[in-house]
Amino acid sequence: MTKRAAILTAVAGLAMLASVAAWGYPRPGPSPRNWQLDFKFGPLKMVRLSRPADKIQTFWYLPYTVTNNTGRDVDFYPRCHLFTDTGQLFQAPQGVDPLAYPDIAELLGRELLEEELFVRGRLLQGEENARESVIILRDFDPRAISFKLFISGLSGETAWATDPMTSQKHPLVKTLQLTYALGGDRFSSAELTAELKDEEWIMR
Repeated sequence: MTKRAAILTAVAGLAMLASVAAWGYPRPGPSPRNWQLDFKFGPLKMVRLSRPADKIQTFWYLPYTVTNNTGRDVDFYPRCHLFTDTGQLFQAPQGVDPLAYPDIAELLGRELLEEELFVRGRLLQGEENARESVIILRDFDPRAISFKLFISGLSGETAWATDPMTSQKHPLVKTLQLTYALGGDRFSSAELTAELKDEEWIMR
């Protein structure tokens, strides 16, 4: 993706976020209206790795376990977007070296941790079929002091929002929104943990 294309994509994403919020978009019900997977996640941490060997790169990683207790097999295709308080928006694992996965799996002490690409697909029912993986994100705007992760693909609940200006309808899906704050020095630390401030389900 060219720099111009990346900028246009980010601007379009920001516009969509702002406009959907202005429409008074639907909220998820107090209880799931469709299938919903059990998603357990660990702390979101920063790490610096040699990728490639002669260059240090910064990544953020969020380990998770997803379990299907819905009563039926479902398709699991997770997506994660990061949005900073400075307006930067991108999708994981954009810009992440695939070789970062085994290094982070070793850090977690789980060498058989599956890459997110291989976790996707049909998710069978029951604890015995639970899948473990990790969301890896490239580093983001150094000016940011807070950011949000939007994780979709965990629920079959959908809705529609109508743009009052154009009457055009836009599809929304139930999405897990995680809000984080940074309380440490990203530049002097070899590893840093982001502080989880809020966790909620939204339609996005």
